[in-house]
Amino acid sequence: MGEITECVNGRRPETWPRVYVEMRRLSSSILQHECSNARREGITAVVHEAWARLQSSPPPMGWDSRAHFFGSACRAMRQALVDEARKSVAAKRRTPGGKAVGAEEASDLRSIGSRAESVQRILDVDAAVAELAKAEPRWAAVAEMKLFGNLPNELIAERLGASRRTIERDWESASQWLRDRLG
Repeated sequence: MGEITECVNGRRPETWPRVYVEMRRLSSSILQHECSNARREGITAVVHEAWARLQSSPPPMGWDSRAHFFGSACRAMRQALVDEARKSVAAKRRTPGGKAVGAEEASDLRSIGSRAESVQRILDVDAAVAELAKAEPRWAAVAEMKLFGNLPNELIAERLGASRRTIERDWESASQWLRDRLG
């Protein structure tokens, strides 16, 4: 068993800081292909939240490999990022006095600035990946691990039990599908 899986399965807690640094490194380019202008100050909070989620609900038998752990980490980062985006949207819909903002103003997030664009883009990508999962589950899994965790093809291939070339083809197909869907 590798160092990372031993760490996250509680066998080598002294290596947790290195695993956290690896999660932070991977997350620094979350949605780099879709949201290159996204503000990055919230990434640390996303990693913290994802780490907490991973620690609070590990798989019953533990993670069986580095790929298994980082696949789960991508899912946790996606969930944390989307939850944070939804909170941001909900907060924008209320004025400081607590009165609801009109539907026109609430739906026009682009006028709020680049932060709102990033928030909306995250929600759009999440919805598109969820839609893709209904039609092509493996493409969606590849997209999730690429977009929300920036995992390398080798790790994705290991996680999904496919060849590196298959993952490359899946990513090409998934990214084209997402581009068409997202415009």
